[in-house]
Amino acid sequence: MSSLVCQCPAAAALPTIPAVQCPENFGQIQKVAFMRLMNGTSKNSFTDADIKVLAKWQAALAKTDSTKVVVSPYVYNPADGGGDARMSGGGNDDLGGIAEVLGSESVQFTAQYRSVPQAVIATMKPLMCESQAGNLGVFLFDENGNIEGLKIGNAWYPIPIRGLFIGDKIHGNYDAKDSNAIQWNYAPGYSDKLDIVTPTDFNPLTDLIPA
Repeated sequence: MSSLVCQCPAAAALPTIPAVQCPENFGQIQKVAFMRLMNGTSKNSFTDADIKVLAKWQAALAKTDSTKVVVSPYVYNPADGGGDARMSGGGNDDLGGIAEVLGSESVQFTAQYRSVPQAVIATMKPLMCESQAGNLGVFLFDENGNIEGLKIGNAWYPIPIRGLFIGDKIHGNYDAKDSNAIQWNYAPGYSDKLDIVTPTDFNPLTDLIPA
């Protein structure tokens, strides 16, 4: 949970809101790439040019240090939830009984892996410890091969995640496929620097193969 932080005293004028020139929508999330947030004291990132190029991603997949990237199997039934306002008690606690906004709740991502061999799932479970240590982030890949991450200046950073969980196998039996649950949380305010980029020479859904 995050508390609302306001400038005090207030700025001379209200902030300027730019006109919306083009609508922005990210498609269905179909794969994710995991990357540590930090390499020692340096933040892991791609440059604006490198994130669009297959060779740079292939090099990251082949790394054997803290800059390594790993790509997940396809995810199904992706959904975001939460992100609601965190409110005061209202009633007699507040003037006129009107609750005040204190901040925001985290956003939770949930999805499933389907028909993935459990030997593959087992290699992914240590990522939960990376998340618990506060040093794990994701790049998201949509149905059109676009990439979503945090863009700050001329660099693209993985989106920090917390509370990563990769579940044990759920048998589908007669009318469903076997599955494993996956979920994590984004911290409040995570999307302030979120942006979308289209690769120039590859589709991350089909071209990013583990080295």
